Amino acid sequence: MSGAPGLRARGELLLLRAGLGLLRALGPVGASNLGGGVARAIGPLLPVSRVADANLRAALPGLDAAAHRGVGRGVWDNLGRTVGELPHLGALRETAGPGPGWEVQGAAVLEAARAAGEPVIFVSGHIGNWEVMPPVVARHGLPFAILYRAAANPAVDAAVVALRRRAGRARASAGRRPSGHAAGPEDE
Repeated sequence: MSGAPGLRARGELLLLRAGLGLLRALGPVGASNLGGGVARAIGPLLPVSRVADANLRAALPGLDAAAHRGVGRGVWDNLGRTVGELPHLGALRETAGPGPGWEVQGAAVLEAARAAGEPVIFVSGHIGNWEVMPPVVARHGLPFAILYRAAANPAVDAAVVALRRRAGRARASAGRRPSGHAAGPEDE
């Protein structure tokens, strides 16, 4: 069945494009809310949630089962919102209020690094919308590249990279692409 992976890859890309079209049409707030709601509803049913729950029980043994479930729902909500906001990255604005946006604490450090021409290394966890940091840093005039694990489907990976580029950032994938090509800054 040599044709099956190609058909599956095309199907995944079509689903991604349809989903991104819907998310674009909803605007940042609607897309974030939809993404969070869908992920909260479906995520806890996925097998990976059992692994996450076991890890939470090991890391936070003092919490009861209801608290562990609450943390898990919060993780799924955050992931869903991050995906929902992906097509809106370039349009998100600085805000201290609720809803999609961002806030920089310590902007003077960014400005000083830019003025001095010094390199800066940022390390981020998956806290909040981790996708927003690179375009925000770029808005402060600093060049930026990221390391990430490329999607197994090269067409889906290219679509996500295109979204990130439109938001104003460069990228480098960690690991090897299915084609055997290791992506890096020279691919920009």
